[in-house]
Amino acid sequence: MSLTRKEVLRLMFKAQTLPEIDQAEQAVMEFLETHPDDPEILGNGELLIMKRLWRIPDTKDEVLALIYKARTLLEVIQAEQAVTAWLEIHPDDYEVRSTAELLIRTREALPTEQPSHEL
Repeated sequence: MSLTRKEVLRLMFKAQTLPEIDQAEQAVMEFLETHPDDPEILGNGELLIMKRLWRIPDTKDEVLALIYKARTLLEVIQAEQAVTAWLEIHPDDYEVRSTAELLIRTREALPTEQPSHEL
């Protein structure tokens, strides 16, 4: 059964958890098969990407995985935000709190852009 544009947009805007984001992405792909140039769906296409990147993790294991996998500045920032959100809900989670210290070392190890001396 095909979803209407309104139903697809509703899924896109309501998606918060990873399964909901997956479901919305699937609905978008199916909708675009028959409506490849739909301006509303295409215009909101980055929404699900951003939700996937910046969502609050559902489990402690997801938070820890973000910490351990962080290698770029964007990944460090994403992990830091996940840690902050997680600790707001679970302030006594010392495993996440102590593991998050890895992000400080990762951030310090990132290359800094050097000013160019070329004319």
